This record gives sequence, structure tokens and C-alpha cells, in this order.
Amino acid sequence: KIEFDRITHVGLLKDILNSGWSKYYVLLYSIRAAPVFVLSPPNTTAMEGVVSVLNSIKQATVVANDDNIITSVNPACCRLFGYDECEEELVGKNILNLFANDGSDRIRERLLHNGEKSSCSDMYWDNVTGEKRDGSRFEMQISLSKAEVEGQCIVTGIIRDVSTEYSGHQHKRLSLMVESSVDPIFEMDLKGTIRMANPVCRKVFLYGEKDVIGENINTLMKEKSNGENNTTLDFGKYIGKGEKVIGLRSDGTKLIMILTLSEVLGDGEKSYMGILRDITWEERECECATSIVKSAIDPIVQFNAKGVIRLANPACLAEFHCEKEQFVGENVSDFLVTDIEGSKIKSMDIFITQAVTAGKSGDGQKLYGRRNDGTTFSLYMTLSEAMIGGEYLYSAILKLTTALEFKHTRMKTMIRSAMDPMVEINSQGIITAVNPACSNVFKYSKEDMIGKEVTMLIPEGEDNSIKSFIGLAHEGTMGKDRNMQGLRSDKTKFPMLLTVTESRCGDELHYIGIMRDLTTEEQERERMMSIVTSAIDPIVQIDVKGIIQMVNQACCKAFRYEEADLLGQNVKLLMPQVHAINHDQYLQNYMRTGQTKIIGKGRKLRGQRKDGKTFPLFLTLSEARIDNQVFFTGILRDLTEVEQERTRLTSMIMSAVDPIVQIDSKGIIQLVNPACCKVFLYDDGELVGKNVKVLMPHPHAARHDQYISNYLDTGVKKLMNKGRKFLARKKNGNLFTVFLTVSEARIGDDIFFTGIFRDLNAFHTSSYHY
Repeated sequence: KIEFDRITHVGLLKDILNSGWSKYYVLLYSIRAAPVFVLSPPNTTAMEGVVSVLNSIKQATVVANDDNIITSVNPACCRLFGYDECEEELVGKNILNLFANDGSDRIRERLLHNGEKSSCSDMYWDNVTGEKRDGSRFEMQISLSKAEVEGQCIVTGIIRDVSTEYSGHQHKRLSLMVESSVDPIFEMDLKGTIRMANPVCRKVFLYGEKDVIGENINTLMKEKSNGENNTTLDFGKYIGKGEKVIGLRSDGTKLIMILTLSEVLGDGEKSYMGILRDITWEERECECATSIVKSAIDPIVQFNAKGVIRLANPACLAEFHCEKEQFVGENVSDFLVTDIEGSKIKSMDIFITQAVTAGKSGDGQKLYGRRNDGTTFSLYMTLSEAMIGGEYLYSAILKLTTALEFKHTRMKTMIRSAMDPMVEINSQGIITAVNPACSNVFKYSKEDMIGKEVTMLIPEGEDNSIKSFIGLAHEGTMGKDRNMQGLRSDKTKFPMLLTVTESRCGDELHYIGIMRDLTTEEQERERMMSIVTSAIDPIVQIDVKGIIQMVNQACCKAFRYEEADLLGQNVKLLMPQVHAINHDQYLQNYMRTGQTKIIGKGRKLRGQRKDGKTFPLFLTLSEARIDNQVFFTGILRDLTEVEQERTRLTSMIMSAVDPIVQIDSKGIIQLVNPACCKVFLYDDGELVGKNVKVLMPHPHAARHDQYISNYLDTGVKKLMNKGRKFLARKKNGNLFTVFLTVSEARIGDDIFFTGIFRDLNAFHTSSYHY
């Protein structure tokens, strides 16, 4: 029969077999292992038995009293913390001195609860940072417990150095995956404090490593909402699924991204791992496609397999005389019918199959449209299908069958549903009809305008004569736009664009004026200009003759000019002579042929400042057509610092004492440093362009191309990011032993491998003195 006084981290089993034995057994719980029974020496006190057992085990152990003062340490503990005279230097010190600040705070919390000493039966383990005698730190795992021995409460700790375990193969592999990922990856704690960000993450958000670690995740991104995009992240919303967020770069620019969070549990502590995908360009392409659909002349409607309408462009809404709320969400069979009597589609599946088949062959399907007022009109429909978000959607383009019907519908819907103000006047300039939008914009009722002169809508100071208004519709100026001011009933003015067309009804001549309120556009233009002028990269816009139309402050700063000195000048002023002399010809060739060599692409060039000095830059050029005029906008990135960094890195490689060689995915040498040529006895430039197997003896030389091919096919690494000894071959055929490390780099779509050699023959024959 065995009775336990107490079982803790260190517990005593007394009176084994009979009470006359003065022996003690000590029960040890090894960290994350099974319990071990150890026999203490005979005729010893309980405390002596504990100390004896602790001194005999291989793991570092420490014993302290209830005031946390160290009373005993074993030799393993001395070695782990780097103490020579362990008893003299550690005994009598506080046990918290063995831990770095973060670790000592957590241990103190466990040993003291609300300022009071914890129970003498507590047990606790944690991963903390230890601090050695020389001040260096290491990751360790400690198991602490309290137990009563001979009426005293003692603290015992077993310590395991886990710093080497953290650098194990699996951790390395995961770290390499994160570091080499093409997507931004980060780790944060439950409060959103960033603990780790991979290189792509730092690059995308334009932060250095030290700048982002320790910051809150809300400095990098906000939730994307329909209102203000300044909502802090709700972490639970993103766990296990991707949702859109707004990325905030250090330069103030924004990105649209997909964020996915996963919960990570390590060492008893929960954190979040986040993966981001930049969809800014996809969103912009979607916006472009949406703008095309919205501006299309033909009605376009999109619906799902059940016929439920998901999207309709303004032309479609106008044609069917519906507001968006009356159309989207309804079934397409309510608006597309099979005959003029309005017979509904019987089977949506058959209807879609037949229409898609006809659309693929380029044929349309004859149908009838039924407007909101019950009237019908004939049309041809072409249907296409696409998988979007896991759902088949069908896009229908509707063509009216006759120009006369289309014109009639357009004139009719002008009054009912046009979003721009429209007004009809007779040849005397008297208003005969207006649409609701005209009443809303000018803040007049329909009755207040009809029968009055159209000049009531134009303020004094503008050319508001009836003759001028009608003149826009005369031959040679038909449909021509004019920017002017509009005048509301409350006498406030606003910018608008006026277009006037001529219309005859029998022998009577009428003029239709279409006015577009430019207030919002002017505000947007001012906002965009503020963005351009405040951009950190130089921006310059020219016309087809190369004359500068606009520059921002960053451009003036980069080229050392005042804005007034650049406007109206030829852009070749900013180029070295070798490019400047041909630039006008480049523009003429492009305008004549339409063949571009740089538009929509990036190119490295050199710019020339006002003082004549040149500097490297990266230029991206885009084309825009505004009011039938062509403009080119260039965004420049100063590469001076990049070039300096590249020069610094190149000099480091070229001055390295170890041979360095870089090859492509076919094994062809792209770069070698002087040390490589010297060690392998080749002349400068002799190795570049050759297969790297010239540096290897048989049989590796014959197999090396296959080694590369196997890696590219399978991705299985046998040498990558590891070191290995093997024989190398000099130009004269002599073999020598080297230690090779190989790393992989991806630049664009190309893969390169870099090898660093250490000549072990030279290493062993050298002597070192300290």
C-alpha cells in the first residue's frame, strides 16, 4: 500500500513498505513526457533527497524558496546559463533573474496572484525567453511547481532549451514558404498587433521590416464598406473565407485586396495568420467593363439561370420605362415575351439553351419587349453565358428591329426617364416641353417653364440669346457641345454641358436641348487634380506634339524646374540629347501607324535635370482621348536610390572572397565574380554563357541538366538552401573539394540559381590566430 502526501511537479512518497525506512522516492514530471520515479540516497532528509535527485538528472533544474530566492541549481542549469561558479553566482539570487523581461513578467504573475503568494500546490509551464550570464537570450520551455517539503514551500523548475528545436526542418520549410510566397502574408495577435510580415507584404505596403512589426493591423487596412472606408477590422468576419478590404500603403495610396484569416494555436497562445491578394487591377477592369455596359447605346440585361435579373444598363431601363428598383430583382420573363400579345416564356431552361446556341453562331433570337406601361416592341436578342462567383449568368444584348421604332422610343423615354435635363423649344425660342430631370435640376415646375423663353435657364454674362442657343443646331455645328453656366430658379449658377439638335414634326421646326449638370464632375476633376498634384512620383502630360500641358510638384522637384518653366515647353526638355532629337518623330510615327513601343508598358530611361545632370528613371506611359484630342500621361519613378543599391550589391558580389556563380533554369552561367574565375583558373568573361557543368567532374557533369529538370518538374529540393561537400573541376582538369550552398530566385517569370563555393582545400591549409 502506497499513500501519497501530495503529487505535484516534485512530490514525496513517504513510508514506502514500512515506516521504519528512512528512504524517499521522488516523482518527477518531465516536460511533455511520462512521470519518472527516482530513488533518493538512504538516510537523507527530504530536502536533501530532492536536491540529490535534481542534481542527477540531465535537464537544467533550479530550486527556490517561497520568496523566489534560489537555494540550489544543478550542473546542467549552470551550463545552460553560462555560469562557471554556479553556486556562488546564482544561489541567493531571485529566480526571475534567469528570464528576459517578457518572461519574468509572466513568471511573476504565476508565482504571485494579486500580490499574494500562490498556492503551494500550483503547477505551471510556459515558453519564455531566458537570459544567460553574458546577456544573450534564447528560447526555453520551463515547468514550474510548488510543493511542501519538511514544512517548507519550495519552487522547483525544470528548464529545456528549445531554441534549436524552433529551427527544425519543418519550421524552416514553413518559414521558406512564407518568405517566398508571392502573396502578402502576416501574423498578428488577438489585438491585431503585427508579429511577422513576409517580404511581399512589406513590399506591397511600402514598409520596411522594422516599420511594420509591432504596428496594429488597422494601419495597413480597413474594412471596405458602402459608406466611409475607415472601419476597423472585425477579425471574425475574415476567418476561413476571403473578404474585400482597403489596403493602406505607407505613401497614402490605397489598394483593393482580398483578406483571409486563419486561427493559429502555438505554445498555448492563439494568433491569426492572414493571407492577402491584391485585386486592385481586377476591380479596375471590372469598373471599366461596368462603365462600358452603362454607356452602351443598346439595352443590356443580365440574369441568372432562373431568369432573375441581376443587372441592367441605363439604356435598358430607359427602353423598358423602368427605374432600377422596378427592374433588377424581377424575372426577365416579365419583360421579354414571345409575341406581340405578350405571351410569357414557358420554359426558362429551354429559352436559355436556344438563345445561347443562337448567340454562339452569331444569330439573334427574335422576341418582343414589354414595357412597364404594357406596350410592346420587337427586338433581336443575342445571349452569352459566363460563370461568375460560382453561378452561371446570362448577358443579353437587345437590338431594336427598326430605326423608326428606336427613334420613337428614344423620344418618348426622353420625357419620362432621361437622367439629364432635356428641353424642347420652337424656332422662336419658346419652351414647349421639358422632362422631370429638367425640373429637378433647374428647380422650376413644368408649368413655370413651358411657354417661357429658354433664356430664363441661362444667366446674364453667358451668350444667352435665342439665336446663339439655336445656332448650336445649325449645319456644321449639329450635336456640338458647349460648356456654359445654368441658372436655377433661386438664381444660383452651376456648370453644365449643352448639346442642341434639330427636329422636324411635319412643317414645324423644333430644337431639343440636352443639358448635363457638371457640378459633380467638376468636383471629381478637382479631387483628381489634387491627387495628381500631391503624388510623390513625377507626373507629366503632353499633347500629340509633345507640348507639356500639365506637371505636378513632384515633377518640378525631380527635374529642378518651376512649373511655369515647363508648361508650354516640349517634353524633350526633360530628356538627354540622344533621346530628345528623335522624340518628335516617335510621336509622329505613333499617330500615323498606331503602333506603340512603350504605351501601356514600363521602360527604364534617363531623365535630364535643369542643371544638365542625368538620372535613371522608370517611365510608364498611357494615352487618353478627351474631346477628340489625344494626350499622353507619363508617370516617372526616380531610380537613383535603386541604382545605387544595385551598384552596392554588385560590388559586394564582385568583391566577395568566395566564388559565386549564377545560372538560369537551363544551367547556363549568367554571372560569376572575380573570385570564381580565380579559383577555377578561367579568364574574365570566359565562363558567362557556358553550361555550369564545365565546373564539375564526371559523373555530376553528365547528370546536372537532369538534376535541374527534375527539380523544375517536381519541386523536390535535395540541395536547395542546404550545404554539401563535393568535388569541383578547374579549367586545367584538377579536382578540389568545395562546400556549395545553392539558393533560388525568381525574377519575373524567370528562375535563377545562385551557388556560393568555399574552397575547402584552401580552408584547411590556412592557419588562424586569435
